Amino acid sequence: MDFEEKGGTSRGDFPLHAGGALFFDLQLFSQEKTEEATPRKKKKEREEGHVAQSKDLTSAFGILGGMVTLFALSKLFWKAFKAYLVWVFQWASVAVWDEGEWAKVTFSKSGAFFLKVWFPVALVCSIILVFVLSRQVGFAVTFKPLVPSFERFSLVRGLKRMFSLRSLIEAIKGIIKAAILFGVLYFGLRKEIPVIRQISYGGVYLAAGQVFMIIFRLIVRLGLALLVLGVFDLGYQKWEFARSIRMTKQEVKEEFKQTEGDPFTKQRIRRRQSEIARQRMISQVPQADVVLTNPTHLAVALKYDRATMNAPKVVAKGAGYIALRIREIAEDANVPIVEDKPLARTLYRNVDVGEEIPESLYVAIAEVLAYVYSLKKERQEKAYHPA
Repeated sequence: MDFEEKGGTSRGDFPLHAGGALFFDLQLFSQEKTEEATPRKKKKEREEGHVAQSKDLTSAFGILGGMVTLFALSKLFWKAFKAYLVWVFQWASVAVWDEGEWAKVTFSKSGAFFLKVWFPVALVCSIILVFVLSRQVGFAVTFKPLVPSFERFSLVRGLKRMFSLRSLIEAIKGIIKAAILFGVLYFGLRKEIPVIRQISYGGVYLAAGQVFMIIFRLIVRLGLALLVLGVFDLGYQKWEFARSIRMTKQEVKEEFKQTEGDPFTKQRIRRRQSEIARQRMISQVPQADVVLTNPTHLAVALKYDRATMNAPKVVAKGAGYIALRIREIAEDANVPIVEDKPLARTLYRNVDVGEEIPESLYVAIAEVLAYVYSLKKERQEKAYHPA
């Protein structure tokens, strides 16, 4: 094996670096679609009209629904059919019309008959088809699949689709489906052979009824077979669709950046927001009535205004450096600092900035405020009556 020693040459699909050692480009593995599609990806595919559905299942329900409707209303349909046959074989054959009038009357009579018979069947089938489709893919209206796209006329894309694994699987499915349906039709007709032989011995109405029942039973059998195939096909279509819309790790990362934002940018924004909130909180310390400490690790600033507050409120709190900063500002603003470890610890853990203290601490805080107000009163008296 004569590997080249220099220049980053490669043999086969394995790149070589200097010295002949093999190395792999990890980005090749990152391009493999191994990740499940995100909700945003699924929504986008849905908007494009790409959904997992089984046409066989939809057709089966439509066929069975139409045949059930036809059977349920068979008496009414048979009555209309007999009237139409009487008109065709008796009245239309002896009537003397010119060609234009004959065509007009025949078309009107036949159209009315087919509308009376097939419109209820078509209506029921349409309702069933809409219901089955909505149960498979939900209800969504989109016209994007109807928008012309030059990609659909691409010869290269067409050849890729034609010779793809999916096309091969669809061809195999079509062969299997055709074989099963042909088998159902063949064995169904074999069962109807005795009835078919007796058709010629009966009258016109009896023969028509027998033919109708033969066709009805055959179509129902085909519909049931197609229903079973459709259930399996729906499972396959969902699996294939989920596999086809998988994403690479890089696509997931890019989508996360688009939806959630760059994590580093969001971290900087949160840091800046925390700094602004901290500065705003620190600015409230000079207006506080008292600062409770732990003595140096924790600091909680309280303010109480009888006119606007129901209870004293925490206007600032912090630990470590923030606690030290609160103490410094309080000292500069002549805000009393009271050391009370249990009370400071309780306030720091249980009361957020901007919240009023709980009722369980009313008595303890009232004693502290009374002490603070007495200190202020003494300072004021000393200021007015110096020694």
